[in-house]
Amino acid sequence: MSERHRPLPGVSELPGLLLGRLTWRGRTVLALGLASLAAAVVLVQMDSADRDRRDASARAAAGVRARARLAADQRPVRDRLSGSARRRAQAGSSRERLALLEQGLELAVARDVAGRVSQGRLDEHSSSTACTLQRRRRPPSGGAPGDDLLYTCLARTGTPRTFEAVGKRLEIGYRFKARGSLSALSFASVKENPFPLHPTIDYQHVALSSACG
Repeated sequence: MSERHRPLPGVSELPGLLLGRLTWRGRTVLALGLASLAAAVVLVQMDSADRDRRDASARAAAGVRARARLAADQRPVRDRLSGSARRRAQAGSSRERLALLEQGLELAVARDVAGRVSQGRLDEHSSSTACTLQRRRRPPSGGAPGDDLLYTCLARTGTPRTFEAVGKRLEIGYRFKARGSLSALSFASVKENPFPLHPTIDYQHVALSSACG
């Protein structure tokens, strides 16, 4: 059959046909080109993998730093009644001891907020502070029933607003958790960092200390 009427080769036959028509020099050039291309692909893959490892390492290091900052921010602040307030509490009734302990706790939270503002860790001073007793229980380590006191505190930073549509009063401020001992007249408080409404992939969480709840 003449070249003019020879049927076209199939797709699978094309590489072999083209390779067969190459000269020895052409085959050498093709082999070198393919080897160079393979080496370039390997280098690109290695560079991409190395970049991914560096990015993962940087994210891990950033996460460690973020958790360390959060842990420092949530470090419990411990205090106790002292001076005349302690003497009055020791001489008073159980109700008076509780009231004086709560006053001391609120003052301690207010001082904590003021200290954070002066250090640039918070933006606004609190206008007032209120601690609400949530639960009384026997201390886990043993003791009198009701001696272990669990509180939530709010250091207010703005004027409360009432949303008539839902009939709720919204108070703005910094939230703390606290734990007090009625017998020791001592307490510990910690600032809460609420879970964000729209957390990012880099969001970090550190559990609050058991010393405060």
